[in-house]
Amino acid sequence: MIKLLALHIDGYVILFGAVAVAAFWFAIQLCWSAAGKRWYGVVGRLVGALALVGLGVVMIFFTAFGT
Repeated sequence: MIKLLALHIDGYVILFGAVAVAAFWFAIQLCWSAAGKRWYGVVGRLVGALALVGLGVVMIFFTAFGT
């Protein structure tokens, strides 16, 4: 099983995984920075966070199943 996992890992898997982790991290940071902002600032941050979470989910899909 480890051999199959090692054969699956290549540059794209590492790249897509890194993009997914970064997208989730920035989404969390956007949510934390929404406190005390005006309503349109909160809405903008939430829309950005949702977009980044969507990007992270897509990158995890590509990481798991390939391109």
